[in-house]
Amino acid sequence: MKQGHMATECYLLLSGKLKFMITDEKCENGILASKALYELEDEDFIGETCLLTNTRRPASVICKSDTELLVIDKKVFECALASIRYEQYHATCRFLRKLPLFSTWPSEKIDFIIHCSLQKLYRAGTTVITDSLNSYFIVIVKSGRCTEAARLDPRTINTQDATWQMTPQCKPEKQGPKVASLVPRLLKIRTLEQGDIFGLANLMDKSCVLQLSLISEGAECIFIPKRLFLEEATAKSKQMALQMFSSYPTESTIQESYNLQQAWNRYKNKLIKQHLKWHQK
Repeated sequence: MKQGHMATECYLLLSGKLKFMITDEKCENGILASKALYELEDEDFIGETCLLTNTRRPASVICKSDTELLVIDKKVFECALASIRYEQYHATCRFLRKLPLFSTWPSEKIDFIIHCSLQKLYRAGTTVITDSLNSYFIVIVKSGRCTEAARLDPRTINTQDATWQMTPQCKPEKQGPKVASLVPRLLKIRTLEQGDIFGLANLMDKSCVLQLSLISEGAECIFIPKRLFLEEATAKSKQMALQMFSSYPTESTIQESYNLQQAWNRYKNKLIKQHLKWHQK
């Protein structure tokens, strides 16, 4: 593969080693400067992004050793991709029809909502939704697990129970007053597994001001637009969504839980310090 060429095929590396090289267009004294980006080894896939985006090669690829490649033509690649997409579509249809929330939906409505939805795979530790109040989607966990957490505004947290930290900008000889961190706290509410739904609280109750975050523990998620769900959902489906929302804790309950958690942490730290002092003596 050569930098700047149009993509007509992609490759699967069967054996050997390849190296990605990029040539800097800004050259000194007429000499082009090239640098290595990274190396590829067995079973790596190469060049598929340019086929998907119909763009030119961003870098050149050279062989570091004798190499064997499986060459996949653009038309073959598009056919394989269409086949995968077809299977994914029908698998999602079967999955949604089994969920109680969509059990009363006609087949044509489920087909329509899948066409308007998104699917994405997230690694563990990745934030899927930062703030449910500003999200346009409800999220269904298709596989894996996620954590649902309430975002607590530090300005509303009781200062007695706040987690304190020193400002890193200055370190005087005599420590000054401690400043409360303005980073929002996250308090875990529940774990979402296959078939569980995130985002119903703010959708079904417009007065709900809970700021909820969704964090992946390694999951594949389906994103359905909130507005579309409300327009297409059956009366029974909406009633079921309200029942699911009623199990959410109130904001005061979350605040109380946070305060109890902080009180326990202070007590635990105190015991540890006492034990360490006793052990030193």
